[in-house]
Amino acid sequence: MYWEYYFFRMAFFAFMLLLALGSAGIGAVTALLRGKLCGIIQFFSKLAFAVAWGGLAAILLPYFEVRHSFSVFIVYTVWGMLGVVPFVFSLLRSLKNKLNNRLAENICGIVTVLIFSGSLSTVIYYSCIENGVLRENELFSDACMKILHFYYMLLAGLFFMPLFAIFTLVLGILRENFSGFLKNLLQLAVAPAGLLLFVLMVYYKLDKIQSGCFLIYTAIAIWILIMIIPYTVMLWYSKKEKDDLQFLNGISGVWSVIFFLLLMCISAYLGSQH
Repeated sequence: MYWEYYFFRMAFFAFMLLLALGSAGIGAVTALLRGKLCGIIQFFSKLAFAVAWGGLAAILLPYFEVRHSFSVFIVYTVWGMLGVVPFVFSLLRSLKNKLNNRLAENICGIVTVLIFSGSLSTVIYYSCIENGVLRENELFSDACMKILHFYYMLLAGLFFMPLFAIFTLVLGILRENFSGFLKNLLQLAVAPAGLLLFVLMVYYKLDKIQSGCFLIYTAIAIWILIMIIPYTVMLWYSKKEKDDLQFLNGISGVWSVIFFLLLMCISAYLGSQH
């Protein structure tokens, strides 16, 4: 009986994910037809906000001792639903300015986020039901948190991070040909290079020597700043110079860094559970 119930929950979640994927696909196509590369980056940026917003909740939840309660579950569900905010604002602005060519992509984005967040919360809720009674102490249990973190890790590592990295490289080519591609490639390489440096510092047990921990934390802070500052500066200059390609390049770079950091935080949590 347990395995039948488990299979039903997973089948439901898989079906809802297919619906969300279909809705996201329609939204991406309409955004591409409307604004080409600019349109599709705008669409995926709003979708990225929803995923990063939900991923942030997954990272914070283990630090709340009261997470095994129905009230926290309600807050988590509402938190996830708030991922629709960028799409809602864009939809309202489109209606106000009568930009009918943007309605479909924003509606699809809203539907995608609601299906994704709603189905995830539904599966979490019904996984804690036994004989029709909710076992609150099982809400966001360690096993549930591992699955939740693993799911967001897959989204960040297999889709959003590489997608925005590709957008960043393409925009570099469009802006400055090969030199733009090389600049963005070197900037994106800061992330894995810094990770390798961190692994070496841990391997050689620098945290065991005097001032070792301070050295590691300082290196991590500098690493994060080096990753994100060039793209934030790029965003600032693009607004000043009214350069749309530079703005899109900055946005794509920032999102690739955000999802890399999200991936690292989730990996660190999963690693600490073994």
